[in-house]
Amino acid sequence: MALTGIIFRTLVKAGFFTKNDTLTWAELDGNIEKLIDELLAIQAAAVASIAPYNSVTVYDPGDTNYVSHSGNIYLFVGASPTAGVTPGTNPAIWQLSSAGALSHQQNTDTTIGGGSPFAINAIQLRGLYDNQIISASYSAVAATKTGNALRPGYWYYCTDKYVLIKAVTNNKFDEVNCIYLARNPDYQNTGGLMLEASTGDKTCIWSPSGTEWWTQVLIDFPISGSRQNKYCIYKGSHYKSLTGTNTATEPDADATNWLLVAKTDPSYIIETESLWYGFDADVIIRRQDIRGNDIYQTTGGNINEEFTFGNDKTFLNYARGEFSNYRHQGGTIGNRVEFPHSIILQNTDVATFDDAFDLRNHYNTVELGNIPVVSYALTIGHCSNVKVTTNGASIQNIEGDKEGIMVQIKPATGMTFDIAVANNTKDFTSGGAGGSWTGATFDDGAGDFIHGYYLDGYFNIVAMQHS
Repeated sequence: MALTGIIFRTLVKAGFFTKNDTLTWAELDGNIEKLIDELLAIQAAAVASIAPYNSVTVYDPGDTNYVSHSGNIYLFVGASPTAGVTPGTNPAIWQLSSAGALSHQQNTDTTIGGGSPFAINAIQLRGLYDNQIISASYSAVAATKTGNALRPGYWYYCTDKYVLIKAVTNNKFDEVNCIYLARNPDYQNTGGLMLEASTGDKTCIWSPSGTEWWTQVLIDFPISGSRQNKYCIYKGSHYKSLTGTNTATEPDADATNWLLVAKTDPSYIIETESLWYGFDADVIIRRQDIRGNDIYQTTGGNINEEFTFGNDKTFLNYARGEFSNYRHQGGTIGNRVEFPHSIILQNTDVATFDDAFDLRNHYNTVELGNIPVVSYALTIGHCSNVKVTTNGASIQNIEGDKEGIMVQIKPATGMTFDIAVANNTKDFTSGGAGGSWTGATFDDGAGDFIHGYYLDGYFNIVAMQHS
């Protein structure tokens, strides 16, 4: 608006015209008109940003309600929730207001609670929105924790550990509800980069030269150059063949023929897993993957190296002990390992790898004490150390127990255990190098024991010591 067009009689003001004479009626009216136009423009600009009055809206005195109506601004001043009263008809409900009532302290659009201990600005609020996950190296996150500067409720992603962990105080993490963006080996050879033995159930897991795996690799990749720059899997990592040659030396100790492929390489498969993570020690304690494996690796084991996470042939396994199957080329399905037992599934050198499945076994070392033998029937349940308390004990009816039981049969002190064929439904007459076991007795006092396992309906003597 052209307020500078206002004419003064004698007043001198910069930017305005001074007539130094009496104003005509037209000049005086022109001054008033310019003021009215300016005020209407200000009002119109304010009204344009205010919601118009709505006859069906219930206006509540608990809220501050401004509305626009007929070019004016009204403030709701009713004592109770009201609808249907048109502004300008009842001053007890609607009070005429102005644009000035809407003015507020500068910068309060970008700062809330200014001057108080709770002040926060728009930049800080945007940071809360953008940085709910703070990404940094493990060492940087550890330094933040040491400095008592963690932000409770925020997630921290350790970029070099692939672990997402949530802060619960300024110096403590929730270590049992973490997320692991695991870089798992490509057991399924989805990238086509593996030295994959094509026979039977295909495998990419390293095995020494001369074994079935390498023998088949030489058939599938007959030219040395075709094996170079191809990968195998060993201890949870990819190893690239440098020469096309393999020996009995494991890849992590054979820098001549194999090169460790860093986990940042795109050949690895990224999978999301649930994790227990000891942050200060930088150790993964437990992993639960998308294949139903729940592995809690106790003392002495490296969970990332020893268990075949990422392998579609390894699923539904449960471990609370040492469970190593990194060289097992078949499937590992439904096994249960409980502390303090350890189980290592070694390389399987068979004609077809799909014959090498380790199925539904239960490994533990729970000591149930003396188990009496009733009517020559040994009942052991899921126990791997059983003391027999009577002579003439029998393994008769053992097939009534669950399959997959690891058993050690040992006489109590001073007792004997007769495995005469007459007392058993299984054939122990074939013996072995020591001859027939028929009628043999074993005395704990002499240090004798029988160690066997029961798997899929067969009880086999696998070791015998006599002193």
